[in-house]
Amino acid sequence: MFTRLDEGTKNLDLAFVHEGKETRFSFSLEVPGLSIRETRESSEPSDRKEVSEEKLKTWVNGFARCTSNKLGTREGDPLNLVVLGDPITIRQCFGGRWDEAEAITLNTCLKTAKAFLFDAGYRYSPVSSLFVDGKMQDLALQKARASINERIHLRLWSTQLSYLEQPVWVGQISRDIGVRFTPKTWNLTTHRIDPDVDEARDYVMDYLLEQGRLSGFGYVGGVGAAPESAPRNNLTGDPYFTDGKRAVLVLSKSKSDPVYLDWASSK
Repeated sequence: MFTRLDEGTKNLDLAFVHEGKETRFSFSLEVPGLSIRETRESSEPSDRKEVSEEKLKTWVNGFARCTSNKLGTREGDPLNLVVLGDPITIRQCFGGRWDEAEAITLNTCLKTAKAFLFDAGYRYSPVSSLFVDGKMQDLALQKARASINERIHLRLWSTQLSYLEQPVWVGQISRDIGVRFTPKTWNLTTHRIDPDVDEARDYVMDYLLEQGRLSGFGYVGGVGAAPESAPRNNLTGDPYFTDGKRAVLVLSKSKSDPVYLDWASSK
């Protein structure tokens, strides 16, 4: 089988048809070439605790509303996702040009600056570090578009919880609409986000529904509403507004019919 080169993790979804019957296989391969800062071991806590649906609802609604700086003294982007699934399933569900990001180094900063100046693409451009409880994201994925100014960033943090034997992750997703220089980061650059963060949240849900890779989905509270007339700001000063909801995404290992999770009324 021949396929295009995808550095980092190559996700394959194969269908074999024989005598009118179809058998599907999904798997991932590690492809060398990228320097990934995130440690894969950190995404699998050994002491994960299985919880009931009610306890998970309570936890999801009561979790911190935003990412933060490393010291936890300032709020960043809203934590607008909760994802249930193991790391392999996450990478398989986010196929279709969702890529891992390179580590922030002098070389990748120069590549980012070059792509910005020439409005060019940089498929594996670094993702800045955000923190939850003092921990950097365990997994960062991005979906590149025409140029470096147009990307969707997805960051996930593993938790100590599992539900129906599926690991629980809390996440943040936003759409980049530009690169700008700032003194607030060591490499003097950052991505400017689309202030409508709900659009990116709903996009990733629609994407997974279209791919048939959700067994359950719904919305819960927890982020806190910020209307367009009174937006909040992230760590680098970008304004954003939101209806205050988190999307709950239960990933499926194979194509399935999703079930709506009516968790919105949980307090």
